[in-house]
Amino acid sequence: MNATHLMAGLLLAASLASPASADTFAKLNEALPTTVDITATHPVFDFDTDGCLPSAGISRAGVQNSGLKASGSITGGCRA
Repeated sequence: MNATHLMAGLLLAASLASPASADTFAKLNEALPTTVDITATHPVFDFDTDGCLPSAGISRAGVQNSGLKASGSITGGCRA
């Protein structure tokens, strides 16, 4: 690709680009329903090498992530 084609492509891309503002993006739903008492929910994460990487501890509906089974290997094969 020569420099002329490259410059033409860059100019075309720059002319088609438009600025974005926060108003451009849709508003997310509330993270938790108002009936959920967040202070009563305590998800636990294990960040060292024998645990899984964290995921969402609480769903949008206020349901706590059940995590791994209580039996089996410590990691449950999540870092295999």
